[in-house]
Amino acid sequence: MPETPVRTLFGPWQVTKQIGEGGGGTVYRVVNTSIWNPLTLAKELVQSIRSVTGSIHLNQQDSVAQGIRIVSLLRKSLKAPRKAVGALKVSKLTNNADAGVRFKREIETLLSVQHEGVVRIIDHDKESFQWFVMEYFPEGSLQKAKKRFEGEDYTSLLRIKRIAEALGHLHESGVFHRDIKPSNIFLKHGRFMLGDLGVALPDDDGATRLTGSGQFILSRDWAPPWVRNREKHKFGPVEDVFMLGKVLYSIVSRNSNVEPGQLDDPDFDLRNMFPDKPEMGALQSLLRKVIVSRPEHCLQTMASFVDAINRCVDERYYFKWPNAEFGRELGEVKVRRCEVLRERNGEVCTVRFVIRNEEQAPVALRVEIKQFVVALDSEKADFEVEHKPLEVVVKAGEDLEVRSEFEVRGKRVATRKAVVTIRDEKGKRTKTFSVVGD
Repeated sequence: MPETPVRTLFGPWQVTKQIGEGGGGTVYRVVNTSIWNPLTLAKELVQSIRSVTGSIHLNQQDSVAQGIRIVSLLRKSLKAPRKAVGALKVSKLTNNADAGVRFKREIETLLSVQHEGVVRIIDHDKESFQWFVMEYFPEGSLQKAKKRFEGEDYTSLLRIKRIAEALGHLHESGVFHRDIKPSNIFLKHGRFMLGDLGVALPDDDGATRLTGSGQFILSRDWAPPWVRNREKHKFGPVEDVFMLGKVLYSIVSRNSNVEPGQLDDPDFDLRNMFPDKPEMGALQSLLRKVIVSRPEHCLQTMASFVDAINRCVDERYYFKWPNAEFGRELGEVKVRRCEVLRERNGEVCTVRFVIRNEEQAPVALRVEIKQFVVALDSEKADFEVEHKPLEVVVKAGEDLEVRSEFEVRGKRVATRKAVVTIRDEKGKRTKTFSVVGD
């Protein structure tokens, strides 16, 4: 049963409940009492009620104003605002010197790494480094949400690409995560966020001891086979690539995990699992490059993993337009590099893709785009944005980048999905596809 720590106040942060536990620390949901204090709100509520019930001389306008204030206070008392909620991680190995070093290093790493795909640290113990507060994710971890992505190769690839880019940023900073698994990836408005850097290490630490107090400090189910039976190992990018590949397989497939050599077994092959989805073949080929038995057979960097994901995604977006007039195909019109971007501090959502004309003559096209957008800083539901149609001409044998933006000044927004329809000038040939947001 979840336990409340003996200490329930860490700086301004008040513990409300336990939400997780790991080898080095326990995680609690906390609220910032300097922003949201139920006791203060309760006192204000009582005073407001007394001012209404204790006076019979209030005119109608004053009564309405007091009533509105009471309702507002009730709403504030029942639910803390998003900015007042955090996730507190407390070291539970305060007498273990090695654990204390790892905990301090996790705080320093989170403070030094700035990437939109990495969990953000909000506050921390600046004296003994025994606790810190990070973003709180009500949607929980990927471990609890894996079923949402079963069979969804495209959505999963885009979400995992975000984590790969975050890991690439870590690697450029000289830090390797070393413990990538679904429970260390969190959901924020449907997007993936990389967390738990408790065993992350800079690459100048030499060989890392993998056993401590008789226990393997990494997660065996996700660690590469060339690491599992060693007491020490010098980590590099390839180990993180392997583990992220296993996470990708686990969320798309109906199996919780897979080992190298099992990918093409009938029970593990994604093509057999989802026979109505031919695009699984491209994902299967990608996974063969990362879920491997030996490090030299694996993609060596996160940049190469991101490139492989982009190629895999590109294969989904092409279509042939038969020429009805001549009764034969003159070539292809391909749509590639489809993506949704958040720009200018999140105030702008951009839909971007490339149209390639492999026909023998220029092609005039009409492009219609709809975006399903959500405001990140409010509780407002998704709303639909329909862009003004674009009229474009793609020359024979050339590429044309199509870019359309939607801006909300002063608010951070994200695109859940964009639906794109492309028509030829006579309206005889039409292609509609969707691009999932990041």
